[in-house]
Amino acid sequence: MRKIFYRTKDGRIGHIVGEIKDMAFDNKYFELDDGTFMKYEEFLDSVFQTSPEIMDLIQPGDIVNDKLVLKHLKHNISVVNSDYVNGVQLLSNDEIESVVSKEEYEKVKYYVRYE
Repeated sequence: MRKIFYRTKDGRIGHIVGEIKDMAFDNKYFELDDGTFMKYEEFLDSVFQTSPEIMDLIQPGDIVNDKLVLKHLKHNISVVNSDYVNGVQLLSNDEIESVVSKEEYEKVKYYVRYE
């Protein structure tokens, strides 16, 4: 099975590891990269987008390789990188090592409040 990446409606990004068919109950399940299994119908209800290319799932505001995504271009994404003269770096699909969706970031972000 060719690797298929997915982005759920709540921002989770991952990939499908395998597919299992339960002939007794006529169900199909996907094995996900986090070790869980999800019924085909539930997967379709929760998924926003799928693609064989991780770049297709990335949106402005996501964090890729620890850098903020500014724009999604046709074959690249632009990210903030202060090491570059103009402060912007272009990344291709093969250069993507890690992704945190903006939705996942919002879930784990901690606000420091001083009183």
